[in-house]
Amino acid sequence: MKLLNKSILHLMTYLLLIVSLWSVIFYFNMLDEIKGSVDEELENYKRQIVFKAEKDLTILQQKTFDEGFFSVNKISEEKALSFKDTYEDTEIYAQDADDEAPELEPVRVLTTVFEQNGNFYELKIFNNMVEEDDLVKELLWDAAGLYVLLIFSIW
Repeated sequence: MKLLNKSILHLMTYLLLIVSLWSVIFYFNMLDEIKGSVDEELENYKRQIVFKAEKDLTILQQKTFDEGFFSVNKISEEKALSFKDTYEDTEIYAQDADDEAPELEPVRVLTTVFEQNGNFYELKIFNNMVEEDDLVKELLWDAAGLYVLLIFSIW
């Protein structure tokens, strides 16, 4: 085997390792950025809902997610004072325009507490997330394309 062929083979191997490592790091950074953006949106929804609840008490009657993207439930003062905001990744059944039946969709849920007229309420708000399996597939294809492009460029 010629030295040039050995060099190219080593270069291809190192490039594959570098592109693979870069893809993993990029995936986690992108997922973290997506979650941060969704969390900011959930915080914005929280402020809007609490503000509207001051003017429209019917918002406090929304006990389930059936009527929208949030639910409000009355809780005790003790529970409210010891509560910390939580963000959770979960799935709910939802139906898109192109779905025949509801299917599980990934969502991020903010659970928080607020006070209204001396009463305490637990507020749960959800927002859609990117499907991680779709993100992995796209990133895998993009990384493979980048690797092939690099190899052809070097060759």
